[in-house]
Amino acid sequence: MNSPSSEILDRLQDRTWRLNNLYWIVNKQGEKVQFRLNPFQQKLYDNLWYLNVILKARQVGITSFIDLLFLDSVLFSKDKHAAIIAHTREDAEVIFNTKIKYPFESLPDWLKSSFQVNTETLRELRFSNGSSIRVATSVRSGTLQFLHISEFGYTCAKYPEKAQEIITGSLNTVDPGQMIFIESTARGREGKFYDICRQAMGFHGDLTPLDYKFFFFPWHDNPEYSLKTPVYLDQETQDYFLHVEKECSKSLTQEQKYWYFKKRATQGDDMQSEYPSYPEEAFKASMEGSYYGKLVDQSYADKRITKVPWDPRLYVDTWWDLGVGDETAIIFTQTFNQEIRVIDCYSASGEGLTHYGKILQSKPYIYGTHTGPHDINVRELGTGKSRRELAWGIGLNFRVAKKLPVDDGIEAVRMLFPRLWIDEEKCGKFIEAISHYKKEWDEDNATFKKKPLHDWSSHYSDSLRVLGVSYMGVPGWVRAKEKDQPIIDEQQIFDRYAIISEL
Repeated sequence: MNSPSSEILDRLQDRTWRLNNLYWIVNKQGEKVQFRLNPFQQKLYDNLWYLNVILKARQVGITSFIDLLFLDSVLFSKDKHAAIIAHTREDAEVIFNTKIKYPFESLPDWLKSSFQVNTETLRELRFSNGSSIRVATSVRSGTLQFLHISEFGYTCAKYPEKAQEIITGSLNTVDPGQMIFIESTARGREGKFYDICRQAMGFHGDLTPLDYKFFFFPWHDNPEYSLKTPVYLDQETQDYFLHVEKECSKSLTQEQKYWYFKKRATQGDDMQSEYPSYPEEAFKASMEGSYYGKLVDQSYADKRITKVPWDPRLYVDTWWDLGVGDETAIIFTQTFNQEIRVIDCYSASGEGLTHYGKILQSKPYIYGTHTGPHDINVRELGTGKSRRELAWGIGLNFRVAKKLPVDDGIEAVRMLFPRLWIDEEKCGKFIEAISHYKKEWDEDNATFKKKPLHDWSSHYSDSLRVLGVSYMGVPGWVRAKEKDQPIIDEQQIFDRYAIISEL
């Protein structure tokens, strides 16, 4: 088209028309096509808010829509600034070339010539109307009207320090009343993306410009995700679809079920995060590099993470990670036959042993043993006493877990996991921590190191490792208090924990 008609010039004032008629993109088949809002994009567009957090399945076009919306906004408005954040520089440049530069270069000549480019770099376009659009891995300088954080769940999981920089730096470049999009597939039950989604999902009042609006785009809303060729669906898969239909209050077609079944065969454990059926499922998917993530997922599937009530007939044992100037974490268990019931947990930082003694006394439990890590016997330079000796002074008689390499302790926990029953309500922080506990990421070599990452999840995970090491090779048995009969004495308790070393 050499010159526009008067009708087209009039329609340029309509953003919806512009989005559906002006821009060209490359589709998933590598073909140049005119951009048209698909059902996912239309739903997001019709319900835009100031702060938008989006949990999604893969390949539904959300990134393309947001970035075209930003491009359109800076082209047709003066002094507007937009930024797109990716987790690596390479990804940022790909987004810039495919989602920004290509659609701009593909505009009709008569229109593109009206937008004078003052500055063009590998990751930024600045126009003569005073507006700009750029991509980066983080932004701190300047003031933005539009900010898009892409695949933030991945950034939170792999690069937690970078995620924190985005939260404290990039988000603060956008004043209230402007527009932010945070979108991602899920990467486990941790990190700022999970926190923002969970808060937005639980919000039921009137949204303010400082509240995030939650969007979820599941695989089964995409008409492309279907397969006409019939495949055999085993009973476990059929039961899963019945659960999904109940959870989502909708019926799935056979073609959708066939597609999901075949796709899951190649995606494996990543299916729940890459193609979730409902939000809770997305976040239950185990995190890459997690030591216990799959075991937690299996515990949910087996319904061993549920309501686990305290039984007053049974002793309560405690398992500690004692920090020095760091967080201390305690888990509370009861044992009945082969079941180890995690009924409670507690953690705090900057507190002395007296504080934790008071916490234990405040609970209605009858205690059996208290077990700490091997370094509880190390004497402090200031007092000349070990923390175990200090604990004796407040009535806590600690057993000491056997010293084993960390890898052996982790393996002991894995072996113990099928016996664990965990109270979902009281032990929520514990569940989040052990789900998140993972190997340290080596950014230089793009692989995981052979050691745990020390972060907020380490403390509860270390107390669980104390439990795992202590139970190695020890059979479970009933330790109940019958009515009008004494509780089993201290010697019997010690015999049960013969694997624990007494120094």
